[in-house]
Amino acid sequence: MSEEQTALEKLQIECAFLRQEVQALKETVASHSGERAIVFIDNTNLNFTTRKIDCTGSYRLCYNKLVNTLAAGRMLQQVRIYYSDYDRYANLSPEESHRRQEREKFYSFLKYQGFFLKACSLVERGDGTTKEKGLDAAIVRDMQRCCEQGRTDTIILVAGDQDYKDMISDAQSLYNMRAEVAFFQDYTAPGLQYVSSKFINLTEIKETLRRDRQQSCAA
Repeated sequence: MSEEQTALEKLQIECAFLRQEVQALKETVASHSGERAIVFIDNTNLNFTTRKIDCTGSYRLCYNKLVNTLAAGRMLQQVRIYYSDYDRYANLSPEESHRRQEREKFYSFLKYQGFFLKACSLVERGDGTTKEKGLDAAIVRDMQRCCEQGRTDTIILVAGDQDYKDMISDAQSLYNMRAEVAFFQDYTAPGLQYVSSKFINLTEIKETLRRDRQQSCAA
């Protein structure tokens, strides 16, 4: 190998090292710059997916760990959790009424933790199955309002549906904001991953987000 080739390789290695240093510096500056962030959680999508990734049903996500991980030192203005449930207890079986009451306890504790919760209707089809009504539209609408009002610097979406792709793209191109997506990679639409400012693969860190046994049911 000639001296020129050796020198070129050394230069390439140094450039790669410098790029890593610059990226690390950018992340450090961002974490201390007062950057504002709002987290939007599609709780229906999140619950359904956590059940799928753990067929034993033993996995329980700790919301506080999730939020702290996503904040990454930024100034977290609000955590907005969107969920679907029955409007009334009427016509519910005793078992479903009991589960509804348990969910209400969970929602109340999340509110006590300081999270903002927004309920969307869960309607029953003629065949007895249920369908959520307007949850993704509510998230998109609230995201757009936050962007239009300049209420934050970064929106962080916890969901994997393709329906959010245009809003995540618009937040960056129309409102000059960062728009991050955090979800389980195998359950996230490729287009949504592609348009995000940053994709956080929860699959890689799901064990660090697991609720400890001694934690309360709503942690």
